[in-house]
Amino acid sequence: VGCVVRVHRSAVHAAGRTLGLVVRIEDTAGAQRSGDRDRLRKEESERAQAREAVSIFMGGVGNQLRNGLQIITGHAEMIADGVASEKARRLSAAAIRRQSQRVFALITRMIDFAQARDAQPVQLDLADAVIEASPALRAGLPEALHLVTSLNVASCPVVIDPRGVETVLRVLVDNARDAMPKGGTITVSVDEGRAAGELTLRVTDTGSGIAPDVLPRLFEPFFTTRKNDGAAGLGLSQALDVIKAAGGRIE
Repeated sequence: VGCVVRVHRSAVHAAGRTLGLVVRIEDTAGAQRSGDRDRLRKEESERAQAREAVSIFMGGVGNQLRNGLQIITGHAEMIADGVASEKARRLSAAAIRRQSQRVFALITRMIDFAQARDAQPVQLDLADAVIEASPALRAGLPEALHLVTSLNVASCPVVIDPRGVETVLRVLVDNARDAMPKGGTITVSVDEGRAAGELTLRVTDTGSGIAPDVLPRLFEPFFTTRKNDGAAGLGLSQALDVIKAAGGRIE
């Protein structure tokens, strides 16, 4: 068994003469072992938290996929039986289309989640990223909704994963869209931040806003207020992860 010691020496003086030395020996191995144990406990705790997060994620994803596929299968069997009326078959076909779109959206969220763990941040211009993403964002909106961009900073350099910017914009615009079923305006703006060197990416809409009781849970994985339409509840938590990974904050 090894032993690590630290030796302290100090001279003893009296009447101008050196009478001797006092030697104090300190065993530092114990402190080192204690520090190693603390580090190992912390690492194991972090691994346990990661395993729990993945377990929660997979469980939530599995439930969402199973529910969506069960609905698709049920309606497909109804059509295949050939006994339903023409109107019923059309309704079943529409239900299959809706559920397929929701399953597709969920798989997209899963891909975003996986890619976020392999983020490759680069320096890019945030305003340029908004301009490039705008056509795809507009394509996902119904005619009653309008997307407006407001870029109020000449130079917007940030270090972030480009796929992450797309994820954040899509999530925030999709949430704004769902909050305005009768139509309205969504504004994506880039402005100077509150502190020097900061930039603010803001997505606002003309909807009714967020209920106060929902705000504390807004970024929880799988939390959603739209349970009846198959929403996965993953979007805002992923947006938060992207922003935090880039050293920012989301409000």
